[in-house]
Amino acid sequence: ENVKISATGAQHGGGDGEDWICLAGVDDIEADILHYSGHGMDLVKALGGCSPDHTTILLAHQPLAAKRALQARPDINLILSGHTHAGQIFPLNVAAYLLNPFFAGLYQVAQTTFVYVSPGTAYYGIPMRLGSRAEITELILRRA
Repeated sequence: ENVKISATGAQHGGGDGEDWICLAGVDDIEADILHYSGHGMDLVKALGGCSPDHTTILLAHQPLAAKRALQARPDINLILSGHTHAGQIFPLNVAAYLLNPFFAGLYQVAQTTFVYVSPGTAYYGIPMRLGSRAEITELILRRA
């Protein structure tokens, strides 16, 4: 099948009929906070082409974006996120845990809604991890 990826717009993939997946992405939520012109988490633009009748997957760098996205569109089925590095270094992992609604791993938010936060494979700043693990995640999507 043909799949197109867009940083801030919805794309559909699948065959004819009901087998559609809407894959959408949003800019980093920090772009809103830091007032970067032309950037920001535009959920209306990103999810505008996503019908509640089809499976919707949203790519959002920060887990804070997942919380905002689900408040606006509770019909999103899966949000894939990262950013936290699972805290990376003790005691920073305690702060990361307290500041993020979703810290690391898989969360079931509703009957058909999940958020997955990858701890990532690398690091931020100091080239080490202490009290957190690196992870390469493989997600397998199956028809329900």
